[in-house]
Amino acid sequence: AKGQLAQQQARLYVTKANLARVIPLAAQNALSKKDLDDATGNEKSAEAAVIAAQGEVQTAELNLSYTTIKSPLDGLSSFARQQDGSYVTASATGLLTYIYQLDPMWVNFSLSENELLKVRSDAAKGLLRLPSNSD
Repeated sequence: AKGQLAQQQARLYVTKANLARVIPLAAQNALSKKDLDDATGNEKSAEAAVIAAQGEVQTAELNLSYTTIKSPLDGLSSFARQQDGSYVTASATGLLTYIYQLDPMWVNFSLSENELLKVRSDAAKGLLRLPSNSD
């Protein structure tokens, strides 16, 4: 699309230069009115083609932006469930990957009652510093 835009811009440059040459010649009656009209029409057509090509570039950039998938979470990704280059649609029911959130990380584990009493005893003696209960 950018290549097409560059071609249309080059065409517009040539038609403007041609029109700039034709206007003084037509004013001196060295060229026919038809030649002036043709040069003016070609310039307007080239301007329209540039505008259309700019729209195609914007459309291509928008379509390209849809090819990037971003996760709303920070973390680590597991293996890819879809391979690079696979055709993926919004209605696809399959997962792409799993994201494992690392901050904050919550861990569940169990302690025996004896271990819990020892931890509390060590904390009371100042041998162990426990995290605050705000988290």
